[in-house]
Amino acid sequence: MKVWWRSKTIWLNFIALLAAVLQARYGLVVDATAQGVILTGINIFLRTITKESIGLQMD
Repeated sequence: MKVWWRSKTIWLNFIALLAAVLQARYGLVVDATAQGVILTGINIFLRTITKESIGLQMD
């Protein structure tokens, strides 16, 4: 089991959250449909290459 901060999926979703906050703050808006399609596609790809589960342990 790998630690959560080594997960590409977690990092991708954190970056997506940060991008949403920056869009709201600075008004640079990317179409919601485009965001959803891009994020979904990348998440599906990452799920296909996932080899281990993640956990909260610090091992």
